[in-house]
Amino acid sequence: MMDLSPECVKIVSGSGYVQYINRAGLKFLEADSTEGIIGALVYDFIATDYVELWKRNHTAVCAGEARTWDYKVTGRKGTVRHLETYAAPLVLPDGTYLQIAVTKDITEQKMAEASARESELKFRTLANTIQNLAWMADANGWVYWYNDRWTEYTGLTAKDMQGWGWQKVHHPDYLEYATRFVEKAWKTNEPFEIIHPLRGKDGSYRWFVSRATPICNGKGEIEQWMGTLTDIDDQKRGEERFRALADTAPLWIWLTDKSSQVDYANKAMLTWLGFEHFSAIDRHLWQTHVHTHDLAKLTHTVQTAYENKAPYKIECRLLNRNTGLYEWFLFTAEPRMINGTFDGFVGTAHNIDTQKRSVEVLEARVQLRTSELNNANAALHRSNQELGQFAHTVSHDLKEPLRKVGIYAGMLRGDLQQAAYNRADQHLEKIDRAVKRMNNLIDGVLSYSSFTAEVYEHEPVNLNTTLTEVVDDLEVALANKQGTIHCKDTLPVVHGAPVLLYQLFYNIVGNAIKFSRTGVPPQITISTSVLSATDITERNLITGKLYNAICIKDNGIGFSSADATKIFGLYTRLRSRDEYEGTGLGLALCARIAARHGGMVEAEGIPGEGAQIKIILPV
Repeated sequence: MMDLSPECVKIVSGSGYVQYINRAGLKFLEADSTEGIIGALVYDFIATDYVELWKRNHTAVCAGEARTWDYKVTGRKGTVRHLETYAAPLVLPDGTYLQIAVTKDITEQKMAEASARESELKFRTLANTIQNLAWMADANGWVYWYNDRWTEYTGLTAKDMQGWGWQKVHHPDYLEYATRFVEKAWKTNEPFEIIHPLRGKDGSYRWFVSRATPICNGKGEIEQWMGTLTDIDDQKRGEERFRALADTAPLWIWLTDKSSQVDYANKAMLTWLGFEHFSAIDRHLWQTHVHTHDLAKLTHTVQTAYENKAPYKIECRLLNRNTGLYEWFLFTAEPRMINGTFDGFVGTAHNIDTQKRSVEVLEARVQLRTSELNNANAALHRSNQELGQFAHTVSHDLKEPLRKVGIYAGMLRGDLQQAAYNRADQHLEKIDRAVKRMNNLIDGVLSYSSFTAEVYEHEPVNLNTTLTEVVDDLEVALANKQGTIHCKDTLPVVHGAPVLLYQLFYNIVGNAIKFSRTGVPPQITISTSVLSATDITERNLITGKLYNAICIKDNGIGFSSADATKIFGLYTRLRSRDEYEGTGLGLALCARIAARHGGMVEAEGIPGEGAQIKIILPV
């Protein structure tokens, strides 16, 4: 039964001779049988360094005491094994003591322990050579080892600070915070980092960053903690000097960390954003303060800069929480490197809102002046063309009345010589009509030519009032032809020059009265409607504005649809001067008045049935 045991079972006499050994024991000794083993002195198999230890323990066991010890044996093939034995006294009936022992092979365990000790020795040797302070703690955070740098800096021994003794060298102002932090950290089983001041042996404090990492077994359970402390006092005090200086600057100065979160903002920046302290700031403030139209561009620029660790510059609008308004800023940033490692960005921001607005105003003015110049050039070009047409037409039309005056004056001279006074009176009447026609033509030319040069003040104009004034002034002409004017709708109020709008309606209504059919009283109907978006687009008017179309319809002589646009040309007549008096400038002037008010005029007609003129104006 003992041969089935995986552990060695043996009996040794009080004088040290082997009396029994099982198969596991023979295996430890690399023996194929008990020959040469049974009856042999047990000390012959014990490694020399352990013989005396074995003898002492064997003597104690044979004196009635149970003992446990470990030792080494050398097998017949030279293999050295590390064994652990549990021995107890065995008393024979005659009172003789023997040793009965159960022994197990702990060679691998001892090798692992030796390896661990060697590794720990190497680690501690390495830890004592680094410039950082280092420590080790068990799974519960009980610190049991500090490196030489720690004791050199603090002036205290590892024994003084074992467990929670490290609290002795922490600054009183930070002790409670540090204690709460690590107590929580021990339970998270995650690496942690904390910045705090630590007292040196001279009594002064320096800033350190403490980092700790858990060491786990194969099951993922923490067995111990390893930590280091890096002296960052020079860096910390440099940052404090930097921040003190930055807080006096009128421009914004800021830092972002490796994840693009705001790590520092100077006083000017905090005040403008509406924060009393940095602790109140949203570390992702770009998402909450940047104008939505600028956020995508800013995000792309910053992400690209982080990927390439390259400087960047960008303009964007930020919300001023004190006023609720967005203002323009120019952001400039440079990579922040610590010991050659990228650690985020350091940057500035300048408020360029005034300059930006000034540029926008200047650009708008330039655009306006350019537009005005283009319009003026276009108007000049049109004027030159019209002037050429004027020169040709007016020279012809002015000559014609003068020619008649000359003819009738000669005829009048003959009449007077012949004393034909009745005929002379007829010739004088024709001369008078020719002179009046010439005056009308000159007045029309002056009105049309002065229209461009005159500057008219614009104001709200009630077109109902304007129409009433026009009808009153045309009362006699309308009565002579027994005509009527009916306004079906209330006309709108528009923004314009009263005198020009009066002229516009006077000319069109006057034409409706003048160009009536013989024997047919003129009937004039006035209505109004709002242009649809489609109507506005088709006419190339400004979208987004409201336009009214005022329709003046008559039952007069009308005109062909082919002449609908021709009638608005300079000095255009569809009927001879003998049939209907006129200069041919009235409707051309109407078209220019409507255009000056941001509108237009349109015409439709049917010969022998009447005409319809639409005045389109913005309201």
